[in-house]
Amino acid sequence: MNQLSNRRRAGVLLHISSLPSGDLGQDAWLFVDLLESMGATVWQTLPLNMTHADGSPYQCLSAHAGNPHFISLDSLVADGWLTEAEAADTENSRELLFEKAYISFANDKPAQKPFKHFCKSSPWLDDFSLFLVLRHQFQHAGWMHWPETYKNRDALTMQSAQQRYAHEIAVVKFTQYVFFKQWHALKAYANSKQVSLFGDIPIFVAYDSAEVWAEPTMFKLDEDKNMTVVAGVPPDY
Repeated sequence: MNQLSNRRRAGVLLHISSLPSGDLGQDAWLFVDLLESMGATVWQTLPLNMTHADGSPYQCLSAHAGNPHFISLDSLVADGWLTEAEAADTENSRELLFEKAYISFANDKPAQKPFKHFCKSSPWLDDFSLFLVLRHQFQHAGWMHWPETYKNRDALTMQSAQQRYAHEIAVVKFTQYVFFKQWHALKAYANSKQVSLFGDIPIFVAYDSAEVWAEPTMFKLDEDKNMTVVAGVPPDY
């Protein structure tokens, strides 16, 4: 932060979703080139977390997880985990494409070491991946509306779910790995052009999030895990 704030600098605020492609692929790299050509040295990106249905980057399913919507399919093709035909087929949902990519990735032995390192160095990932899979199984209902054993993370229920949904959990972990792989590549490129990527992040952790579900004692909840207070900022009309 000191490096950013110790002198006057020019920058541009642009969310990844506002790029023509809306992802971390070539358009994002070209935008870095544009900033460099203009003499701008800061790109304020806004939060890139995974949103709820309202799409607000300040109300996220996790304080840590990246939004898979920003994953570049072209980069997955370049990695050899998707074919051009698969990426171009509009009948394929992004979720299906990530699963196809994971199957190809699982057979790519050199790619396993950095993936395993990512998983080990991301202590939030196990809870988030299980949370997201269960949320899908319960028709995207908030965790506070799940059956009691899931809501309260009964140990045997969690163990059973991890075994039952092992493949789905692995796909979520892979998807997060891809997001951060692409994000860090963009960051390294921007830094090589003397452009700094600058937040911000959600100020408040959302009630319906992996973190509140996994660590309810860290938040202001009553004995039934309902919110006792609501913090936030009113809309800027």
